[in-house]
Amino acid sequence: MSTSFRTYVEEVERNATPDERRVLEESRRRFAIGARLLDRRLAAGMSQRQLAAVSGIDRDHLPHADRALSVARHLAEAAVATLPRDEASAFRL
Repeated sequence: MSTSFRTYVEEVERNATPDERRVLEESRRRFAIGARLLDRRLAAGMSQRQLAAVSGIDRDHLPHADRALSVARHLAEAAVATLPRDEASAFRL
């Protein structure tokens, strides 16, 4: 039995099928923006309340903002996927 979430994820990855690994990578991309925001907030030693105060965003809306950024990225990726390959290569998402 795992003693930390990180260890648990490592165990899951070791035992995952190729399809399960693909889903895991998709999930990582989907939640990457929110994770980076959380990492930066914690590295700055800020609480959600402090981040809300300096950003002007209501504390109750911070989790929604993280998800909105993730949705925006997925929409951008979908739009770029419709472009011809030579045009799509100009975009780095």
